[in-house]
Amino acid sequence: MPKFRSLAELLAYIESCALYAAVKDSLEQIRKAEKEVAALNRVASAVDAVGELVERIPNALAAAAKVGGSSRGKKKRKRGVEEVAEVEEEEGHFDPSSLIVVAACCDAGETFGKGGFRKGYGSEGALA
Repeated sequence: MPKFRSLAELLAYIESCALYAAVKDSLEQIRKAEKEVAALNRVASAVDAVGELVERIPNALAAAAKVGGSSRGKKKRKRGVEEVAEVEEEEGHFDPSSLIVVAACCDAGETFGKGGFRKGYGSEGALA
């Protein structure tokens, strides 16, 4: 400890050391808080991304059902030409953007059956 000329200088030195330690401790706490906030921001952005994907699920299911149809064990009866025309008028025109959803599902890398090829694809990987 350095020598001081008076008691006032000694007390000022002790007070400045205490203030320095308090400021240093506060800055360390701020750095830790900043790291926690950054980590929470990364988690929040990941949750937002998952939320956006979850919001897309009903649209993907509807598009897949529209393209692939959903029999669910129901037997379909044969329709006449007039009935087919009525159904097409009610449903509207075919939307090719619905194929994008199906293609995205196929590109997910899931394989079905033997040989490791995707369902609906031939031995060369081309659409059968």
